[in-house]
Amino acid sequence: MFDPETKKVGLYGRRPLVDRMNMLLPMDLPIKVVYGDNDWLHSSPGCEDAVDMLKNNGMNIDMEIMKNAGHHLYLDNPNGVHASLNQFLCGSGTLG
Repeated sequence: MFDPETKKVGLYGRRPLVDRMNMLLPMDLPIKVVYGDNDWLHSSPGCEDAVDMLKNNGMNIDMEIMKNAGHHLYLDNPNGVHASLNQFLCGSGTLG
């Protein structure tokens, strides 16, 4: 799918995980979704809507848009990825 406003290409999954997450994962499992601010996949319609839907259904999920990163944010902004992971893992009580 091409978005003429952003000039980016998006896509739809054949079996989106969002439709099955509440059946596959514990509702209290902390989940963090991270997209680069220049990620072609983030331009797909519904990314924020999917996270909001899961959150409204009781899942412990949060989304972050990482600055200065594309689809491979671990290469584009490794310091940002490390800081985000550290904050998430220590803040969720997983490590701390």
